[in-house]
Amino acid sequence: MHMHVAASQLPVTADVGANMQAIYRAIAWAQAREADILLTPEGSLSGYTPTFDADEVRKGLAEVTVVHPSDWTV
Repeated sequence: MHMHVAASQLPVTADVGANMQAIYRAIAWAQAREADILLTPEGSLSGYTPTFDADEVRKGLAEVTVVHPSDWTV
């Protein structure tokens, strides 16, 4: 079994919605390369800030997290 891992460096901001859009672009990039896993930086959703909106991040995480690349829709 072979597993393809993609890693993405993202422009992370304090805006969770903007971070989600960057993650969606990374998902599309990884999907085009038939990656099985996409690795993004720590804090790429929350924006590396201690004052992030936890509910907004939880909702965003539920939207951008998938089990298998065939589930990826952008």
